[in-house]
Amino acid sequence: MASAANSGKPRIQWWRRGELSQATRLMANMEGRNGFSYVELYAARCRAFRNGNWCKLELPERALFNATMALARIRGRIINRSLVDRIAGIVFRMLETISSTLLRRGIKKAAWLEGLYSRNGVFAWLPKMRSLLQDPGYLTWLGLSTINFEAV
Repeated sequence: MASAANSGKPRIQWWRRGELSQATRLMANMEGRNGFSYVELYAARCRAFRNGNWCKLELPERALFNATMALARIRGRIINRSLVDRIAGIVFRMLETISSTLLRRGIKKAAWLEGLYSRNGVFAWLPKMRSLLQDPGYLTWLGLSTINFEAV
């Protein structure tokens, strides 16, 4: 048996065999999905176990996801549009990280601020404010400030 040093390939641990890349690809292609395969659902569930989002799901959502995963294992792929839409929402919540939550909330707050500033003429006397509302660092800070403000 050839070792990893002799073959020239880096040795990949068993817990890192494509699950993160599979889950990341799944998260990126959430909109307009035409189905889920068993491998994609399994990768999403493993990632949700690791990041703790599996416990945040309600019991009926977990049951629906497990039933869908069993059906996908039998059929190979889930293509029913209503089921795919419901599972896509669950998978999105399963794969969500704190950074994606902060960015999503920051984008929502920035859209509200952009409407407010455009109505009040702020962009006329401060044109760089529009580019600031598109800066990822500022959007993350804005999302963090909205979460902190809700906690108070």
